[in-house]
Amino acid sequence: SSTTLLFKQLSTHLAEAAQCAKHINSQWSDNQTAVVINSLQTLTVILQKHQKTVCHNFEPKECPAAVAQSKGGLVCVTNKKRRYCKPMCNEGFDFAFLRNSRLYEECSADTRFKWTTQYIGGDKLAVCNSKSPLLIICKVFLYLHRKAMVDSL
Repeated sequence: SSTTLLFKQLSTHLAEAAQCAKHINSQWSDNQTAVVINSLQTLTVILQKHQKTVCHNFEPKECPAAVAQSKGGLVCVTNKKRRYCKPMCNEGFDFAFLRNSRLYEECSADTRFKWTTQYIGGDKLAVCNSKSPLLIICKVFLYLHRKAMVDSL
């Protein structure tokens, strides 16, 4: 579709611009730099606003929105009035403590519409810290990989 094509083109151009920015921006005027920064900030605000609405329109409505950490994200799905979210860490980060036995968290009538998180009193499902030399989780599928995310689009 044209939306998919637009996304792929935009992603490619942004990646190229990010790689070349060190060399290009020294040749730009202050006004040109300001125009690019303003455009990126506007796009970021629009995308973040949309992302928040997508994440809050799910069933069951009684479940609070799970909190995605800044160094990771959530993959969520609803099935038979049960909401499941799998916390994942970005590349270069790892979970704060062992999650081998907890591949996902649940919110449903069975959990009294609260998340089955190991954290007390909130909707935080996981914490991602800087990766230590010792991998806490050896399962590769538990991590968000930038290349895999781009390739899947």
